Amino acid sequence: MAHLVVFNERIKYTATWLNTVSIGFLAIGVITPVSALVWNEGSISDVKLLMTLGWPLASIVLHLGVRALLGRLRE
Repeated sequence: MAHLVVFNERIKYTATWLNTVSIGFLAIGVITPVSALVWNEGSISDVKLLMTLGWPLASIVLHLGVRALLGRLRE
């Protein structure tokens, strides 16, 4: 029984860490460029636009990975 609890807690901690990284990707890809535009710190070029779209996509992929990881929890 103790092994099962340890296994599940490790899964939960890993999922929490990955979800935190996912939120960081979202902050990098969306919040940073938007705040730069608000304070007139630059414009959005084609490369920046692709990167702005890529980071949230990476965030979504990580989040879906977290959901799959949580599906491994045992009873």
